Amino acid sequence: MRFSLIIFLLCFFSTQSVAFAAEIIPRYTVIINQVRGTECCDPGSVGAFVRQQQELQLRSLPATFTLRYDALIDLDFVVAIKKYPEFEYGGLLEITPALAAAAGVTYRGTPENWFEAQHVFLVGYSSEERAALIRAFMTEFKNVFGEYPKTTTAWMIDPVSLKILHDQYGVKVHEITREQFGTDSYTLYGGPPHYPYWSAPDWALMPSVVTDHSPLIVRQTITDPVFNYGDQTSAFTSQPNDYLLRGATTEYFSHLFFQAHDQPQSNGYTFTMLGIENSLTEENQQEFSNQLDVIAEWKALYEKNNISDGWDIWFPEIGFQNNMIALTESAKDGADFYAMIEKNGKNIKEEENKLWAKLSANVLTIEEKYGKPRPDLEYIKK
Repeated sequence: MRFSLIIFLLCFFSTQSVAFAAEIIPRYTVIINQVRGTECCDPGSVGAFVRQQQELQLRSLPATFTLRYDALIDLDFVVAIKKYPEFEYGGLLEITPALAAAAGVTYRGTPENWFEAQHVFLVGYSSEERAALIRAFMTEFKNVFGEYPKTTTAWMIDPVSLKILHDQYGVKVHEITREQFGTDSYTLYGGPPHYPYWSAPDWALMPSVVTDHSPLIVRQTITDPVFNYGDQTSAFTSQPNDYLLRGATTEYFSHLFFQAHDQPQSNGYTFTMLGIENSLTEENQQEFSNQLDVIAEWKALYEKNNISDGWDIWFPEIGFQNNMIALTESAKDGADFYAMIEKNGKNIKEEENKLWAKLSANVLTIEEKYGKPRPDLEYIKK
């Protein structure tokens, strides 16, 4: 989709504290990728794993990789892990035949139904079996890393397992999947849809005000707040394998990403969760790299040149099909604005031109509007 770009140049002639540009609140983006070995059950590849490491390292982006048991016991994966020590490595708690055997537990899945929740997740096993499976996993993880993981992933999990992970092995963060309808044969419904939370001691989807009895729960992907609910296609999230199903592009990811970070100051902070599995297709792996470009390019450009955040990008909230993007830039007066433009232009002109060349192909029109902030006309969502 092509779009129009409207640039608002806002000059501040008074000292009153009015902010029409970005509000100053923390904005967190967390990347957790899931790494499957080659044993069975949607096998992953070392090549995709290494590519993700390289793409993240290239952009100087931190990330966590959660590893399934069959990856931990595969020398090729271990070599790749040791080559990139700058990333955090955690545990992907999916039950495979090798993990079940190491735990002395009967594996009940088959090649046809391994993905069903009662076979692939701890929730399908007795409390004693869950403890044995976790123990076997943690033993192998410590053999590889010399310590237990701080982060784990399982798309759904029970309170018994969370308590074991937290109390016995010191896990601080656990990732579950988003709310979904019928994906992989199960529906996950309920719980906070986006922001992290500590779970109640008796139900993983129920938030709690107590913070010291369980890992912090984070939820996979950015879900579309308008189109995800009631959708049965799994096509309205920031996951490449979801939105590519309906022919959407990185532009849709950008919409979700910036929308999630364009929240009122009263929220206290904003949060986005990204990630990809190494078992997904080459097309999905490439789209994940495109997502990383969205995050990294402008961030790196401004950080490198020590340019302050006197700008903001936002989408008018008339649905994501609206083809208009607005960029606001602010200064105390006209002279200050043009001095800032000249200074920044000298620092980043060549690189900025390269980025603009990629963006401009999708721009239909550009309009510039000059003026002062009008607090009496502004509207901030409650």
